[in-house]
Amino acid sequence: MGKDRQTAFNRAVTVLQARGIDVSKAKFLDRTVYINFDAKGAASKVDLIDSNTKKLEGITNFDGPQLNANRHWVIDSISIKGDDEATAFGKAKWKSALHPALLNSEIRFSQDGTLIDMPVTDLHNVDGIGGLDDDFREMIHAPVVVPNLDMKLEWVFPKGESVPGSVTSSLVNIRFRVIEAFV
Repeated sequence: MGKDRQTAFNRAVTVLQARGIDVSKAKFLDRTVYINFDAKGAASKVDLIDSNTKKLEGITNFDGPQLNANRHWVIDSISIKGDDEATAFGKAKWKSALHPALLNSEIRFSQDGTLIDMPVTDLHNVDGIGGLDDDFREMIHAPVVVPNLDMKLEWVFPKGESVPGSVTSSLVNIRFRVIEAFV
């Protein structure tokens, strides 16, 4: 585990203990949870996670709107990537600039209150390098996703803006680095 991931792990343990969660016998998993969506023709608000969300390799590893009992996620960073050439997720290189309507949108992640509410400009290509592993924006407040409670992930476009249906492609990849605890 790299130094930054060890720091994320230590912080996750501290955050969970501060919430009164006994982690003495917990099993931990360092993972990235992700969801891809096609924004071509999208406008207003896009609900990305709901009761129909099912794990499907290459599309998402979210499996519904809730974590199972005894699972907790501590989110330590987020990255948003785009592809404006590929017409299938399996062919996306995730190295493109986002369409202006996407770039000027907001992302909202909630569960019994707001966990994350940020402009996409803060999360897309953070370092300006374009590397898939270097562009994560740290979440200093370490939001915690708890089991048995619906989570909601929304992409909110600026009023009156949309991604035209005439564009070749407008694929979006949202990744959350988490420390998952099984308690």
